[in-house]
Amino acid sequence: SERTLLTLSNPAYPQVDLKEDIPSEAESALVRFGRLPLLEGSGREAELIAQYFKPKDVVSLTGPRATEGNFLSSVKGKNILHLAAHGFADDRFGNLFGAVALAPPPKNQAARADDDGFLSLFEIYRLPLQDCELAVLSACVTNVGPQQPLEAGVTLASGFLSAGARRVIASHWNVNDQATCDLMN
Repeated sequence: SERTLLTLSNPAYPQVDLKEDIPSEAESALVRFGRLPLLEGSGREAELIAQYFKPKDVVSLTGPRATEGNFLSSVKGKNILHLAAHGFADDRFGNLFGAVALAPPPKNQAARADDDGFLSLFEIYRLPLQDCELAVLSACVTNVGPQQPLEAGVTLASGFLSAGARRVIASHWNVNDQATCDLMN
């Protein structure tokens, strides 16, 4: 059978000036980290990776479509996941607030608790990844978190493994957008 790909890249992060613009609730959560740079290289990265699959087997979420709601509604049954976005590790509270930053939902969409612009570690644990052979976390610090004695680290990568992914590619470090595009291709 053919392998299916879900790729998420170059989320439409708010580029607001807080002194002038009033962000939506989800945008407010995202801008608390400061204005997140757009990741144009990640969009190209996703295009290059999608070329290795038949178009009918690819779901590509990019720009304003790279929301948590769209990801959650598309992830079930996919064999390969590719997330190219900003990743965050948070050593406070055992990294439970580690997350991948996604695009906020459209302003005219009713607010949903599971579409706040962040795919958080506690949400990753609940993903239906029983068909996932490989999750590629093409983002910063996706394999960073507290290391408890006799335990694996509590990281975004371990969340994907716990949810059922058989293999995960993740990073211990910050990564450059363009260099990561070249590496992933």
